[in-house]
Amino acid sequence: MKKLVLFLSILWSLQASAQPERENPSPRTWFQRYETAQKRHESLKLQLEYLKNAVDEAHRRTEYHRDHYFHYTRVSYELGQTQGAYDALTQIIIARNANDHEAQDLLGLVCWKLGKLEEALIHFNAAIEEKGRNAVYRLHRGNLKNQLAVQNHEPRKYDEAILDFNEAIRRGQDTILYQMYLGRGESYLGKQVWESAAADFRQSLQFNRNLGFKAKAFTGLAQILYQLKNYDAAIDTFSKAITIDNQLHEALDGRGRAYLATDRVSESLADFNNALEVVRLKNYLYNRSLVYTKQKNYRAALSDLNAAIAAIQGDSTAQPFFQRGYVQYFLKNYSAAQTDLTTAVRLKPDLATAYSYRGWAKVQIAKSSQLPEDFLQSITDFNRAIQLEPNNAFAYCGRGLAQYYSATSLDKAKEDLDKAINQDPKLAEAYLGRGKLRSKETPEKAISDFDQVIFLDKGENQVQAYALRGQLQLQLNHFQEAESDFNDLVRNFPDSLVYTQQRGITRFHLDNYAASLEDLQLHLRAFPNNATTFLYLAKNHLKLENYAKSVDWAQKAHRIEASNPSILAFLKMAQQAYLEYRKKTEKATVQWYAPNRLNINGLTIEHYVDTLPNANYIVLHGNVKSISSIQSIQLNINEKPHPVVENRLKDGSTDFEAKIRFDSTMSFVNIELKTKNQAGDSTMDKQIKLIRRANPCPKPKRGLALVIGNRNYKENPLQNTIHDAQDVADSLKTLGFQISTLYDGTFRQLRDAIETFVDSLENYELGFFYYGGHGGANQQSNYLIPTDMIGEDYARKAYGLTTFFDKLNSAQEKSCQLVMILDACRDSLMNGFNPIPTNPIPNNTIIHFSANAGQKAQDGSSNNDRNGRYAYHLLQYLTKRIRLDDIFGKVRDDVSRESDNTQTPVLVNNLGNSVLFLKR
Repeated sequence: MKKLVLFLSILWSLQASAQPERENPSPRTWFQRYETAQKRHESLKLQLEYLKNAVDEAHRRTEYHRDHYFHYTRVSYELGQTQGAYDALTQIIIARNANDHEAQDLLGLVCWKLGKLEEALIHFNAAIEEKGRNAVYRLHRGNLKNQLAVQNHEPRKYDEAILDFNEAIRRGQDTILYQMYLGRGESYLGKQVWESAAADFRQSLQFNRNLGFKAKAFTGLAQILYQLKNYDAAIDTFSKAITIDNQLHEALDGRGRAYLATDRVSESLADFNNALEVVRLKNYLYNRSLVYTKQKNYRAALSDLNAAIAAIQGDSTAQPFFQRGYVQYFLKNYSAAQTDLTTAVRLKPDLATAYSYRGWAKVQIAKSSQLPEDFLQSITDFNRAIQLEPNNAFAYCGRGLAQYYSATSLDKAKEDLDKAINQDPKLAEAYLGRGKLRSKETPEKAISDFDQVIFLDKGENQVQAYALRGQLQLQLNHFQEAESDFNDLVRNFPDSLVYTQQRGITRFHLDNYAASLEDLQLHLRAFPNNATTFLYLAKNHLKLENYAKSVDWAQKAHRIEASNPSILAFLKMAQQAYLEYRKKTEKATVQWYAPNRLNINGLTIEHYVDTLPNANYIVLHGNVKSISSIQSIQLNINEKPHPVVENRLKDGSTDFEAKIRFDSTMSFVNIELKTKNQAGDSTMDKQIKLIRRANPCPKPKRGLALVIGNRNYKENPLQNTIHDAQDVADSLKTLGFQISTLYDGTFRQLRDAIETFVDSLENYELGFFYYGGHGGANQQSNYLIPTDMIGEDYARKAYGLTTFFDKLNSAQEKSCQLVMILDACRDSLMNGFNPIPTNPIPNNTIIHFSANAGQKAQDGSSNNDRNGRYAYHLLQYLTKRIRLDDIFGKVRDDVSRESDNTQTPVLVNNLGNSVLFLKR
């Protein structure tokens, strides 16, 4: 203790000498102020000030309080004063002869932040040795060992880390279990123990309430799915991490690799671009070069590879140099390709592929010079590849093929393969290579070679031999023998799907269409974009007279291989067969357009007749579609023929229109529409019940609207909501509404705007409220989320619809009709509206929710970049003279169709018998 007091005296002597003599609060008083500030979550700077006063006053009194000084050091560390914290903690440990587990652990964290990983491990070990039951110390050491395993390429460190995490989980508190499971999951991920890693990441998510750690857990799960080649699921899980933290470059890079693995090249490129905006790592540059290479954008790929290689310090792996040589080869920069491939084989002397490509670069150079010695240089490279694998038939086969492409004879290639077989008669690869060479000229001998492979090898070579022998049998029209080979594949290699396409084709030729379809569908699981598979699926369905499916599969094949004449010819044949079938079987269909909703199901439809101008007639407008020629259209009104105006359209359909008048004595209008085409007659009967009512709303003014768009949230900002609100306001203005708008409203602004709107409704016939932004629900109560809200404290920080409805109910005698549109754009962090609220809906009110419960209202439309999905379709109908409930019905149908039913708007109608038109 005396040593420590002496050290502190030296450290603070200057400050103490400068202090005038006065009565100061005691060290304990200053420390209590710090504890109060900590409980109140006041700033770290203020906490540090209190702690500094505590230790200064202790020094002035020649006292020493270890806790005061320790907390002073800890807060300094949290404020980023790392080096100072390191110096002070080192002195504490020296003074206490290292017997201070808290200081040891904190010093370990400080060393870690300073990059002194090995020293950090020493301090974590000391802390755990003194107090091994502390779960936090185990957590810290486990995380450090994970990093050491990666940095030093020491896989055994993962096992040591797992032991620490096991003990931490056993002893840990619920508040930090998510960190422990996350750390252990990363250990298992490093060990490639996928199931255990996934289980831990899920446990971390279960206990987690920290968004940053959630993003890391989602990223870990996605990495596992990527390694298991479940790329679509990996993409979805990476996306969850990115939604939480769009700056998490590891997730952006991972999703980019998953997109690349599924040939979604544009999405892959976007993710690599975003990752590189966060941090410019050579791995990300290399990955983006793969995308550019796949796009055949070789110059962009070369630029990235140049930058990636420039970032390499000292020796590195051969792959970047090989990839750049590969790109240079396709750019026809053969000399540059040769230079990079030379570097690749220097870094990895056994990289046979690099020798092969360097050989091909020399072949291309030799083609320009036509010098024999240049070709000899090419053969030298292929010889080197063979030297690396002297007993491997594929190496000799590679040289044989190189000899063929460099204008040497096939006999020499065969000699290489024969030599391999003579050297090792059990070398199945040699038979396989020779069988491939023989396949075109002497298929019977090739079959003999494949027989040897099947006899000698029980692995992948045997799979290829069965497949190749089956293909040859198929080419020779030996369908039974081909099916036998593919059946052997099924029996011996049940997990392989390579065989299924060829067996499916074989069974098609054997007229076994059902079995053929089963095989081809299996093949699609492993090879989802194979034109030949699509073509034979189409052929099977045509034989089974499933014409629509036949055309669909043929179109998919054509999209992949548009220049394939066989596919194009079959597609035309299938389309013609389908057309003839439809002409014989499909009757004409009718789409009605009318303000009385004649397009709904049922025979009787009620039509409310207002005291509006021109309310004594109904205009029927519809369209008849038919795959064959329309022979007649006949309309009967109340069992009497009625004139119809027909208009033939360019698409072959026919528009029709009829104006039906009614008088005060009519209660029903019976409609019968008859159409006839090649498939026969079709009849549609409808009955309209006419209900008259007076206009209940004699207000002096037409319409008042409040339009709100919230976009710039502090958490989870949106994209299109302000544009949506602006466009809705413009449309309502053309309809004569008095407009009030609010953009990016805080809680107070939101509340004041709504209350002003409700108070002003008494002078207006019609009210219109539109809200675009985040929405939330808590215990079945709905809330509008202001832009200044953080967290999920809806009751205090959001504006409740219950409050809104209460104000409307108290003012319901002041307004006639109210339209509410709640377009809640949100992500997985906002639970959205509950479209069936428990509190009463105000009378004469109609509410349209842009999405059902549990659904996401898309903040973006496939139709344009300006509007959200719901708002885009609403704007198509808002200014038309259509009943409002019909408008909402059309919007619901369009949104559901575009989203494939993942977003379905919901209507809550309390208008009673009212008929509401926004445009008169």
